Amino acid sequence: MSEPPAKKRSRRTDPAPDPTSGKPTASKRAAQSGDTKKVPAGQQGRRVAAAGPASDSPEAQKAYEALRAVVAGSTDSVSAKDLQGRYLLINEAGARALGRSVEQVLGRDDSELLPPEQAADAIAKDRQVLSTGQTITFERVEHTPGGARVLLSTQGVLKDTAGQAFGTFCVHRDITRHQRVEEEQSLNVERLRLCMEAAQVGTWDWDIQAGRIRWSENIDSILGGVPGGPGDTYEAFLQRVLAEDRTRFAQQVAAALKAPADFEAEFQVYVPQGAPRWMRSKVRVLSRDGQATRMLGTLKDVTRELQMEEESRRAVDFQEQLVGIVSHDIRSPLGAIISWARIMAAGGPPPEEQQRTFKRITSAALRIERLTRLLLDFARARLGGGITLEPRRCDMRELLQKVTHEFRVAYPDRAVSFEVEGADSHGSWDPDRLGQVLSNLLENALKYSPPDTAVRLGARGEKDQVVLAVHNQGKPIPSELMPHIFEPFRRGPQSSRTAKTSYGLGLYIVQEIVHAHGGTIEVRSDIEEGTTFTVCLPRVPPAAMELMKRPSPVAPQRP
Repeated sequence: MSEPPAKKRSRRTDPAPDPTSGKPTASKRAAQSGDTKKVPAGQQGRRVAAAGPASDSPEAQKAYEALRAVVAGSTDSVSAKDLQGRYLLINEAGARALGRSVEQVLGRDDSELLPPEQAADAIAKDRQVLSTGQTITFERVEHTPGGARVLLSTQGVLKDTAGQAFGTFCVHRDITRHQRVEEEQSLNVERLRLCMEAAQVGTWDWDIQAGRIRWSENIDSILGGVPGGPGDTYEAFLQRVLAEDRTRFAQQVAAALKAPADFEAEFQVYVPQGAPRWMRSKVRVLSRDGQATRMLGTLKDVTRELQMEEESRRAVDFQEQLVGIVSHDIRSPLGAIISWARIMAAGGPPPEEQQRTFKRITSAALRIERLTRLLLDFARARLGGGITLEPRRCDMRELLQKVTHEFRVAYPDRAVSFEVEGADSHGSWDPDRLGQVLSNLLENALKYSPPDTAVRLGARGEKDQVVLAVHNQGKPIPSELMPHIFEPFRRGPQSSRTAKTSYGLGLYIVQEIVHAHGGTIEVRSDIEEGTTFTVCLPRVPPAAMELMKRPSPVAPQRP
């Protein structure tokens, strides 16, 4: 006779058998005997927590055991409570976070386990999810003896197969470390942004496979607000590079794509206003299997840096040239003056040589005086903020006549003429400075023209300006020298006749004086027409306008 089938356990009423004996637990035995008061609260919690799956099928049992293993092995805090807030389940991580063992937590509620404020908050969250039926996720800070912890919590409703709520669940994940990493990363980004702003350095990231470039936020200010931005493709940015630098830069990029290697590049880019700017880029090339996949680079405006390097180089050149001038151009005539002075003190040369000796002494002294004046003007122009003017009402015709007369006396063997066109040749200028301009230009014209040719000086009065022109015949100025003709210490073609009297400062001083008057100067030179320097001067220069704006002094009133 076969045994009757075993009675099926009820999930709600029958406890799971003891894992070792297969018999009901002590709590079940107590319940069957009616002595429920003797079952400790913790044992009640374990009874509910240990309940098995609703189905006794092997698959359901395996799934239940797998779920229990996941919960037990999770580093997150996992717990479940009944509708009264008593813990039905909690894993080791959750109990450890409460500072208790699993047995000490099961069957108790938050008011027994947490400080009052934390307990009230936990109970409120349970009520919230039970009333709404929605699962919520939130962050909260928990203060412990070991310091503050940041928890990412997910809390929701437990429902049975009929859809009825029978409790709540909660999963806490400690994200303190992750949040600190995020905060540190955020600080690092801000530090990097601050460094980039202070150094005026931008960054770019070219994803070669995707064909797109990402730029840092400050790239617009570095590139001077280029309309449309620098472009998000390599081809678009390449069009921003100055034409004369584009080929060289493209070749560097192509070489790095063919054989991946880091490189540096300097090139000019167009800007909306002003001259092109010099950029310096340091490039890191990332590759995979020998193929370039990405380029990371910096971009820095080095225009001012290169200008300062050029100014420093020019300063060094100037120092060397100044030493040469002082050691040669001043010492030589000064030595001649001292030598002839000693001869004069010793009784002097023969009477027939005395006049020539006086002329030699005077010529050497004038040479020193002229060079000293040029150096002073040069120092004022370069270090003192420009040439100073004392403008007053004067007539250009009278000025031309005076300068022409002086040169005819000084150079009796040369033909020097002047001509004035137009009825009005007046303006507000500094006559002494303009006399210096005309003298330097005339002296250059006489110096670099054949002795048997004439030098012409002309002036033409126009509505708002007066135009001056100094013309001479002879060899043209070399084409390679034309772009630098007004730079200091640039000398024209030297001959034995001009080598001792040319310092390379005259035309620089001329240009500075003209610019101080608000005017312009240009030069044309060819073999057929000769060389002509043309100066355009406004009748009222900026310096004179500034004086006119100043209020007239008020005379003191008599009592």
